[in-house]
Amino acid sequence: MNEVPFFFPSNGFDLLGVMHAPQTAGRSTAFLFCPPFGEEMLWTRLVYVNFARELARRGYPVLRFDYRGTGDSEGEFEDSTVETYLSDIRCALGVLAEKSCASEPRSLP
Repeated sequence: MNEVPFFFPSNGFDLLGVMHAPQTAGRSTAFLFCPPFGEEMLWTRLVYVNFARELARRGYPVLRFDYRGTGDSEGEFEDSTVETYLSDIRCALGVLAEKSCASEPRSLP
């Protein structure tokens, strides 16, 4: 398994993403992990990391990311809205499809 942190653009902001790539390709499904909000993001981070690693170990590509204004992504939390989060998810799905070559990217809230 290979874990690669990187930044990708979303409407003028750089978002932190971490791609968990399997050792060998073969699965047509990839997963996007969308973090919860606020303190729950902190409490679930290790669970998401471990789950992403397990999926990658089983051959599934996974992208974890931070919404704008949260975690290590650019922007201010106060300026974020439901619409900006949905836009970030759409951008992340595009990045996941591009990096994983998966025909079926899936989003997990």
